[in-house]
Amino acid sequence: MFKIHKKWVSLNNAAAYSIKKMTVLYISVRKVTDFVDGHYLYEYKGEVHWINMAKNNRILIVDDDKSNLMILMDTLQEDYHIYIARNGREALKNATAQIPDLILLDIILPDIDGYEVLATLRQADATKEIPVIFTTGLNESGSREKGLMLGAADYISKPFSPSEVKQKVAHHIAIINQQRP
Repeated sequence: MFKIHKKWVSLNNAAAYSIKKMTVLYISVRKVTDFVDGHYLYEYKGEVHWINMAKNNRILIVDDDKSNLMILMDTLQEDYHIYIARNGREALKNATAQIPDLILLDIILPDIDGYEVLATLRQADATKEIPVIFTTGLNESGSREKGLMLGAADYISKPFSPSEVKQKVAHHIAIINQQRP
């Protein structure tokens, strides 16, 4: 059984397996009603819901501030699979486990700062090619230069502008998708 809680889905007794970078879940629903613009519309317990089947790219969002995570998730979750981490160690673990297409990384984290996370990602074969966009409230040019020298693809300043986030993420995702065979 699965339940939809606002913007979260919880699954019980769902079969799942992984193919390359995609996880497939087998869930039982009452009735698939339509397929429109990459979305399956289905009815479950009298309510109509949708699943975006066009979401192929995965983004890891790393921030220790819950409100920043929620803003970024709300901005991006309709178009991308979203994974989160709340500190540097969790970011490294999730990046290695999920191999996201893009990482949005806060510079100031409680355990390992974003610069060190990026440097560690660049040393591992599995994660060295993942583009990283720093998200930061630091407006000093030195912090931007340091990040770019370590291999950051871009910067997004806080407070977030949803349109800027969408544009920069879409730009880097488009580059990633063009480079795929």
